[in-house]
Amino acid sequence: FEKSFSHASWTKPSFATLFTGLYPESHTATGKTSALPEDIDTLAELLNAGGYYCKGFANNPNVWTLFRFDQGFADYTDLKPNLYFGASASASKLSMYEVLRKVRQRVAQRLRFIPGVGGMSVTDFYQPAEVVTRSALDWLDRGAAPKGTPFYLYLHYMETHDPFMDHDRPGVGYARSVMKDHPDPVYEAPMRH
Repeated sequence: FEKSFSHASWTKPSFATLFTGLYPESHTATGKTSALPEDIDTLAELLNAGGYYCKGFANNPNVWTLFRFDQGFADYTDLKPNLYFGASASASKLSMYEVLRKVRQRVAQRLRFIPGVGGMSVTDFYQPAEVVTRSALDWLDRGAAPKGTPFYLYLHYMETHDPFMDHDRPGVGYARSVMKDHPDPVYEAPMRH
């Protein structure tokens, strides 16, 4: 496209618009806790009604099943960050887990320049592109879609999102939520491009 526009500056309302074709004020998925209304048709629902098998891999919490972005998909997988402290999926929903996770990330960020000790990992926040792609290829190789049925495959990649990971220095990244008002100049320049 020579020109393209987003109807919102962040994931949830942007993807709700992509999934529904509606402006944010019409689909109402515009706040941190808001979900897609069940009575609004999504692209996956329309494709499903047209005979398509719909599979999705969501790698951003704003478009997880919790917020009903799975509407119309026969199978929708929420790809979640790796859990700390041996926590179970249900324990990760507790407020205390979230507090401990943020403390751990801040400590890791402050220790990032001590080799083998500190630093963040992309999987602290989301699954890297390699995992998303491998998940999709594994799904395709299993032949999970019914034979002879057209399918719609939705993959959500996060590499263009904060936190930005330094692939030349594994375990080092830039997360605005951790660095607050004191960003590392190494990461300032790439974010402006």
